Amino acid sequence: MSIPNLSTGFKDDVLNSSVNQKRRYHLIYNNDGTVSLEDVTAYSQTGSDFGAAEVNKTNQAINNIYSERITKASDLSKDVSGGRFVDAAAIKELKTQLDEQNSALSKISAYETGNNGQWTVVRSSNGWVELLIKAIIPRESTEQYVQEFIFPDGIQIKNPMIQITAGKNGWNVANYYNNYGEEGTSDVISKTNIVFEAKTAQSLTYFFNIRVSGFAV
Repeated sequence: MSIPNLSTGFKDDVLNSSVNQKRRYHLIYNNDGTVSLEDVTAYSQTGSDFGAAEVNKTNQAINNIYSERITKASDLSKDVSGGRFVDAAAIKELKTQLDEQNSALSKISAYETGNNGQWTVVRSSNGWVELLIKAIIPRESTEQYVQEFIFPDGIQIKNPMIQITAGKNGWNVANYYNNYGEEGTSDVISKTNIVFEAKTAQSLTYFFNIRVSGFAV
């Protein structure tokens, strides 16, 4: 959309008050019996012409803005080099999308912990609970090592589902598994473990994401 450069230099007539306080006109009597008016007012400033051409140009610019405005959030990524305006509907849609994304992001494992771990707890109104933690394990030995994670606030979970996924240095350099509350059992658990065996004695820090979900008891 090409945005026209509309004039902002219009001026009003300013009467020369030392000569006339009101506009002055001569009456001109035409041969056909009609009368014409001739402006003989003295002006200290002569105003600008403003007629149909100027009104049409302004209205066309407004119509272009309205017809080519962005009304959908999905159109915000389109080429706007020519200049386009964003409708409130697109902003509202974008805000709704951002709110939904922020809500989802608040429920994933975006958190930092020390070696003992800090749980993120997500609760549902029906009693379902998800516990999320990032395990950080520094090791320089191939001996078996058990890292225990106790649930916060005395939470106990029945019929747990436990997922452990490896992060940095977790893949191919360590054997690891959980030994509490295997999925599908009727166990009630208040903690979970990582049983961990590094494949090298090299000093490394291993990262694991743990997700425990089930009904709180």
